[in-house]
Amino acid sequence: MPRFGSNWSVLVVALIWIFWTLLVFVVGWAMSYQLGRQHRESKPHHIETALDILQQRYAKGEITREQFEQMKRDIGH
Repeated sequence: MPRFGSNWSVLVVALIWIFWTLLVFVVGWAMSYQLGRQHRESKPHHIETALDILQQRYAKGEITREQFEQMKRDIGH
C-alpha cells in the first residue's frame, strides 16, 4: 500500500478550495445573469409622452380636433 505524504494533502486541500471557489463563482454569475435579464425584460421599450397619449385619445375619438389642437399647444408641441 503506498504511503501518501504531505504533498497529497496539500493537493487535495487545493483542489477542494478550487472546487468551492468555482462553484461560488458560477452560482453568483448565474444569479447575476438571471437578475440582469429580468431587469432588462421589465423595462418598457417605449415611454409614452404626453403627445403620444394625446394622439391616442384623438384617434379613439375621446376628444375633438379642436380639443386636440388646444391640448397640443398647452403641452408645447
